[in-house]
Amino acid sequence: MNNTLTLIDTENALGGAITAHSPVGRLADVLKNLLGDTGHLVVATSHGPALMHVKAQMGGAARYVYKDGRDGAERAIEKYMNDYFPVGSVARLNIVSGDHYFAELARAHRDAGCLVTVVAPQGTLAHDLYRESSINLVLPQLVVTA
Repeated sequence: MNNTLTLIDTENALGGAITAHSPVGRLADVLKNLLGDTGHLVVATSHGPALMHVKAQMGGAARYVYKDGRDGAERAIEKYMNDYFPVGSVARLNIVSGDHYFAELARAHRDAGCLVTVVAPQGTLAHDLYRESSINLVLPQLVVTA
């Protein structure tokens, strides 16, 4: 069993579309402070060109995925999980998103004995995701420092 997996839906975590000025690098730092070991990182966007900005600012080792369109980041993460991390394969799952889309994923992993931590910006955590997680943390608002 792998130890820790962290899934980052960048648009949800940062409150909108990713641009060259999005504080993606600060997001990585804040998550390390909040979570400690982030383990294997999966970073997703819903727009291919945005992925270049995310990679450039995030740095470090991560698996970057995207799927264009509505719920693209969520669908990209879901596909990655289905392909590489089936239910029961991790001890700790961190979901950096408040999107209800991840509630079923959180429930399945929690029911398999996984500790599921959700990190979401204030006021964005969907009730069903809240209910299915083990721990909930508030992601501080990240300000662009240009």
